[in-house]
Amino acid sequence: MDPLDPFLLPPDVVLTAVADLPPHVREQVSGDGEFAITRPRARSSTRVLSRDSADLIQEFRTAKTVVEAVIKYCSAKGSDPESTLEEAFPILQNLVAAEFLVPADSENAVEIEPGFKQNQVVEGYTIVETVQTLDDSEVYRVSSPDGQLAALKIARSADNRSIAKALRREAQILLALQGAPAPRFLAEGKLDKRPYLVMSWIEGHSVAQVANELRRHREYAKLISLCVAVVRAYGSLHARDILHCDVHPRNVLVTGANEPIIIDFGLAVRSSAQDHERRHAPRGGVPTFFEPEYAKARIAGQTPPPATQASEQYALGALIYLLITGHPYLQFAVGKTEMLNQIVQDPPQPLDAGTFPNAGQLQSILHRALAKEPGSRFASVEQFADALQAAQIAEVARPPATQGFGSQRERFAESVLRRFALDGTLFQNGYPSAPRLSINYGAAGAAYALYRLAVLRGDAEQLALADAWATRAYAQRTSDGSFYNDEMGLSAAKVGPISPYHSPSGVFFVRALIAHAMGDFVSVQNALQGFVAAADQPCGNPDLTLGRASVLLACSLLSDAIPEHPLVDRAPLTALGARIALKLEEEITCYSSIAECKQVPMLGIAHGWAGLLYALMLWRKVCGKELAPHFRERLQQLEELGEPRGAGLRWKIRLDTKRARVGYMSGWCNGAAGMVFLWLLANEIYGEAHFLELAEKAARNAWEDADRATTLCCGSAGSAYALLAFYRAQREKSWLTRAEEFTEKAVQNASAGAESSLYKGDLGIALLANEIAHPTYASMPVFELERWQRV
Repeated sequence: MDPLDPFLLPPDVVLTAVADLPPHVREQVSGDGEFAITRPRARSSTRVLSRDSADLIQEFRTAKTVVEAVIKYCSAKGSDPESTLEEAFPILQNLVAAEFLVPADSENAVEIEPGFKQNQVVEGYTIVETVQTLDDSEVYRVSSPDGQLAALKIARSADNRSIAKALRREAQILLALQGAPAPRFLAEGKLDKRPYLVMSWIEGHSVAQVANELRRHREYAKLISLCVAVVRAYGSLHARDILHCDVHPRNVLVTGANEPIIIDFGLAVRSSAQDHERRHAPRGGVPTFFEPEYAKARIAGQTPPPATQASEQYALGALIYLLITGHPYLQFAVGKTEMLNQIVQDPPQPLDAGTFPNAGQLQSILHRALAKEPGSRFASVEQFADALQAAQIAEVARPPATQGFGSQRERFAESVLRRFALDGTLFQNGYPSAPRLSINYGAAGAAYALYRLAVLRGDAEQLALADAWATRAYAQRTSDGSFYNDEMGLSAAKVGPISPYHSPSGVFFVRALIAHAMGDFVSVQNALQGFVAAADQPCGNPDLTLGRASVLLACSLLSDAIPEHPLVDRAPLTALGARIALKLEEEITCYSSIAECKQVPMLGIAHGWAGLLYALMLWRKVCGKELAPHFRERLQQLEELGEPRGAGLRWKIRLDTKRARVGYMSGWCNGAAGMVFLWLLANEIYGEAHFLELAEKAARNAWEDADRATTLCCGSAGSAYALLAFYRAQREKSWLTRAEEFTEKAVQNASAGAESSLYKGDLGIALLANEIAHPTYASMPVFELERWQRV
């Protein structure tokens, strides 16, 4: 880069404030800075710049030398040109290398636009539409002279050797294949010295889209059959001496006849080619499908090894895992080095036994294909396909009794969720009665439920809908009737100012989770700031749903769900949680024994001792700190108040002897279902099997003494989540079956349309009806830690 050569910022290069970036772009941005520079149709990744660097770059909107640009910039800013040039030169060099800044007389100095227009005839083919335009190539759907549809792929430049080689390589591979499982070769040539390739047009959907629909409808036998067909398609390539070398979901299309077609052979090689030829063939692809051999070389800075059938099998294992589960086989880190190390070292995540009755068999097959050592994988991908097909795929679907219920709960859930569409009256007019915005009763709860469903399904549109509801709640948070309703006993004096379940802090809580799922870390930061400001207020009530313990619980959930990130300062959140935890611990130390305590006469999760102890243990779990020695005594005191009933244990709602009648409940808020969560967490913290026994006895009482109510708060929906939690701890199928029966009861008895709230209405039941099919990922809303990954 010569400082005296004129450079230009091409007209389609965009400088955008990081806060204004679309979520799918912001998700890929790393580094500190206020502005992002991107070229939408270029292969260069988005970079982050400081405000000063962004201002300097703008000088190149007209052609200038580096010296001229620096002098003009410094004249406007009043800066020293010499020191500015010294600081800026490395940044400018990087932007030139990434082709954001280009020589003023180069072909890249103009906007990247399609070279051909609709209906234009190119080499006898008529352009139907532009499929893709990049800085090095273009793809069009075209019509041949005889009316057949085809795909035209052409280099944008005559001197781009890498694209020319890729097109020549793809043409040779397609010629050798002569069709399925790939497009048919039709023609190749040069147009104005630019190489092009024409192949048959494949009408279909990406394999990931098809798999998503099969999972959504729980058609697991068809899903595994699809996976077998995909692996056999690659086996067909291997049988013809061809390695695709670019395995990922967008490169497999599924036709209307459910036939997988593999596309994009620009990196493909012949497996029998000379070692020298294969070693010099380019390696590339999507990083999450790299094999460990490749990752090791990249970490060491060495030339990657040539592709092999074993390496392609590993990539296929990653693809099949993704298709079956809907998420990658590892929880990949954002950083490149960390991700490569995961590929080398980390085992695949276990399959969900609740979703796949033969999960152990499927898991064994996938683990073999994903073995870290090539020699431990299947001898061929055909053997991989045979193993999948032999996995009794007809048994992958749920048992018949459950299937019938599945369709019933799906119909119920969809009928509830339809009310939350953007064009529905509920969104247009808002909740009909106060409190309209809270998590428990209103729009923030709607946003939270839609967010959970979006992440569960991997549905970006659903996540956008959740964001719309959260934005609505945020915009109206100061309006009348937002969080209180005296007639319902939800007065400002009773509910208090800080509870995430009932106050504005809950709106910020939900916005933070949604922003994190969207990869919008600037909005995450803003939401966390809003949450801390709203929740850090005086409140004398300690309990879990109305008082300080509710804020501590939310601090735990946010701290666990939102990782460290350069754009997010979690210190105020952590400091708030630490202050509340310390104060609560100090208070309960001064109280009498639970049986004699007048300050907290209730025992359950929502308003009693169980909630206080749960919130403190969860905070300590998330922060990795030990509890005070006296804490174990409080758990023992609560245990001693349990009363045997049948095969289980139950606890009074309260110990206030002045009341004529002291009752019992089985639900989450004041009953045995809530105690299940407490004792399971105690087992995690202390590692004592005795606590697991207490959890089982609480679960048995929740099951045997089930109340008539159906909601998350008081009824069978909340109890179902408790039984799911115990199922995850023990993996006894009987508990999953009981949770399903509770879900069925909630669905059958819910008054669909009568109440749209999360905790007190049918929205929480609709969420459960979706999550019950994925028990590994299900978690009691705004209470248990999240168990899944973001969009």
